[in-house]
Formats: sequence, structure tokens, C-alpha cells
Amino acid sequence: MGERLSQGVSADFFAKTDLAGSISVFFALLLPLVCSLFFSMLEVTRIRGLDVNSRQLALQMLENTFSEYQPLLWQQYGILALDMGYASGEGDSEKVAERMLEFGTWYAQAVGTEGQERFLALTVGGCEITSYELLTDNGAAALIRQGARTTGEDTALDAIRQWIGRAEETSEAQSSDLDIGGLVDQGREALDRAREQQAAEETSELEQLPDKIQPEEAQMTEGRLPEDNPFDLFREWEEKGLLALVMDPGRLLSEAAVNPGEMVSGRDLSKGTAQTSENTTLVERVLFGQYLLKRFSTYRQEESGESGAGLRYQVEHVIGGKGSDRENLEAVVARILLLREVQNVISIASDSKKMGQALEAATALAGFTGNPAIIQLVQAAVVGVWAFVESVLDIRLLLEGGKVPVVKNAAQWTSDLFRLGQYVSPEVRAKDGGEGICYEDYLRGMLAVLPSEELGLRACDVLESTLRGSDVYAMARLDEMMVSAEAVCASQGEPVFFSLISLKPKNIPSYSFTQEVSLAY
Repeated sequence: MGERLSQGVSADFFAKTDLAGSISVFFALLLPLVCSLFFSMLEVTRIRGLDVNSRQLALQMLENTFSEYQPLLWQQYGILALDMGYASGEGDSEKVAERMLEFGTWYAQAVGTEGQERFLALTVGGCEITSYELLTDNGAAALIRQGARTTGEDTALDAIRQWIGRAEETSEAQSSDLDIGGLVDQGREALDRAREQQAAEETSELEQLPDKIQPEEAQMTEGRLPEDNPFDLFREWEEKGLLALVMDPGRLLSEAAVNPGEMVSGRDLSKGTAQTSENTTLVERVLFGQYLLKRFSTYRQEESGESGAGLRYQVEHVIGGKGSDRENLEAVVARILLLREVQNVISIASDSKKMGQALEAATALAGFTGNPAIIQLVQAAVVGVWAFVESVLDIRLLLEGGKVPVVKNAAQWTSDLFRLGQYVSPEVRAKDGGEGICYEDYLRGMLAVLPSEELGLRACDVLESTLRGSDVYAMARLDEMMVSAEAVCASQGEPVFFSLISLKPKNIPSYSFTQEVSLAY
């Protein structure tokens, strides 16, 4: 009964109460304005989000494009670069921009499905590469820095200092004025002139000699004559050729060769539009040299004598810059010979016993002249020939993996001045005490002192030769490899919340966003 009373009261109450469903005129006018303000604020916030999203879209387009780096360069050499020609050999920045647009279109289609409202959806309007740097620009500075960075990540500072020290030891005589051939010519000419003068005299010069020189000089006419004339031996070894003197006759040399005019270092290159970076530092060049010794092959690492599509002595090519393996190896050996000659002359000059032997031989050869100046000139030539022979023995040891001290002491010396002829055979090498520097150390030193442009572009020769040796990348060009780029990307977004505003303006245009982005490997 109580429940029925309650229902009755409620029904009577609502039946007698007049509830109005209307609002005031002021509120009716205010509500659209409040809604317009609310939706306008939402749209402004959305515009800000669209701006941020447009920049992320531009970066994503560029990053996706740069993710298609040249795979063989990365796999074999650890170098990142984007082939603008995509293996066609006809690359330009417009192809890269088109590829960016493809990624942008794919992104616009992948976000949401057709017919659904996408809160921060954008449509890509265009893309342009405004500037870019190529791998070969500025003497391939980007390549040197990438290689140096790769090596430097796992290299201690002490090791870098040690490599720089070795570079100084193995390159300090690069600009030396020492000329063994010139010394031999001067000594020979002095002897020839003295003999001609002696033959022209009516009275035997030998009979007059004791009257012309002092007693201490007379002792200089008594010397031990070497078994082989040093001057004749030097010319005989020169005629054989340097490689014939130092190479193991049982090992075949690579006959691989390329056309120098078609290599990166020998042809006109395409240029990027970006401002070139600063020149590389000594530390970067030393680290890049270490990178080359790890990634590139050398004479000591290449065991096959068969010719191939590319050069086999790759580090030697970076140093020599020639078109064939044989020429590059000979250029490297010639540089090592010059270094060893200087260091061995220093070793002889610092050893009084060796200088005495050189004077003894010079006296035996030129003592008949009675002229101390000529004897001294011949002594210098004898020292040069002796240093040359010892240097040849050193190079034979280096090419077989041994180590040679920078400046030898008496115990480390190998050759005998009075029996130089016994060292003609390439199988005779210098003593190997396990101390000193090896063939690779000399290569590292030569790489460190190379001009940056030669170092980088010749390394590019090797990289391009490797690419062109494959069927897929036979048309690849290193001066079409992009390593950094700046781009301008345009995108549009459509209004969303303005469609809910009753007081919206007519023909609301799309929002346009332009973003400048950059990326570098």
C-alpha cells in the first residue's frame, strides 16, 4: 500500500508541475560562439601537431631513402653511401628526390584506411634536394673520415700515437736529397779523370806519387780491394731491375691492370653542391691508413698470381697510383729502398769500423791518385753502394714478413763490403732479429704522408673497381655516391574541426607545410 501511495504522489506531482524545455536568447547566441572558440582552439592545436608531423614525415622520407645505401660497399668495406643512379650509372639528385616522394606517398597511404578521418593525416606535395655531398668531393674527405671513424672506434689513443710515431720514422726521408746513383757517378767520373790524367803523363804517376803526398797520406794508398768493384756491381744490379733484385723468384706477381684514365683519380668527376668540409687531419689520415690495411689487400696478403677484374695490390695502388699491380708494387719498393738507404747510410756513418772499411776500399780504388779529395769522394760512393746492397737485403726480408730495425747496430748488419757479389741471389736476405718495423709499417707511414686528395681518390679507385667487378653494379660510379643531403619537403593537411563551426568562413584552404631537413652518413 505504501508503494502505491508513493507512485501516486509522484504521478500527481509531475502532472501538476509545468517544466520548461527552453533556454534564454542570450545563451542561445553565446553557445555557438563558445563552440566556435572551442573548436578553433582544437584546430589550432591540431595545426601545431600537423607542423610537427610534417617535419617527422620529411625526416622519415630522407632517412628511408638513405637506408638504401650501396650494399656491397657496406658489406665489404664498411662504407655508407647512396647510389644516386641506383646501379644504372646515370645518377642525379632528382632521382633521389623522386625516391623520397615514393616513400612519402607510401606513408600517407599506410596511415589509416580510406574513408576514415585521420586526425594528423598529411599529403606529400613535393620534394627537392637543395644541396648534397658526394663520396669523391674534396678529395674523398667523407671516405677518409668514415674509414677513420670506423678504425677509431676500437682504437686506443696510445695506439694512435704509436702509429703516428711509426709514420714519422718511415717517412722522414721521403724528401731526402740522397742519390746513390749520383754518388756512384761522381766517384766513377773522378776515377776515370784521374786515370786519363795518369795515362797522359810522360812519367809514371806511380813513381812520382811518394814525392807528392805526405807520409800519412802515403798510407792511404794501401788498402784492401773488394772482390767485386762496387761501382760495376751497382750498375749491374740496376740493370736487373728493382723487382728482379728483391722478389722471391718462386712467387708469381699479379698481372692485373686497369686503365688509369677511367679510374676515379684519373677522370673528371661529378661534383656535389654542398659546401665542402675542411681538410682531413694527420690523425684521420693515420687512422684511415690503418683502415686500408685492414680492408684492402696488399702484396703480402694476396697469394694468387692470376689476373682479375680489379687490382690485387690495393694498398700499393693507393700509394703508387699506377694502373697495374706490378707498377704499384715497384713504386712502393722504390720508396722503401730510398728510406732504407738513408737509414743504412746513417748506420754506416755512426760506426767507425764501417767507415774505416769504406776508407780502406776507397784507398785501394783511388789511392793511386794521391788526391785526398778524390779518395773522400770515392769513399762516399762506396758507402752509398754498401747502403744500397744492405737495403736490398732489407727489402727482401720485409717482403717475406720480417722486421728491420730503423737504424741498425753492428750485430744487426748483414752485408760484407769486401764480398758484395755474394748477395746477388734474391734468396739471400738481411738478418731477422724479430725487432724493428715490418712491411705494413712502411705502408702505414707512406699512407700517412700522402696528400689527402691522392689518399682518398686512389682509395675510391679500389672501391669502384670492386663494384664494377660484380654483375649487378658493373655501371656504378663513385662520383654518384651521395653521403649527405639537405632537402626541402612540402606537405598539406585538411581542416577537421572547422567543419563543426557554424560560423566558419567559406572555402577554407588546405594547410601547407615546408620543412628543411638534412642527413649525413
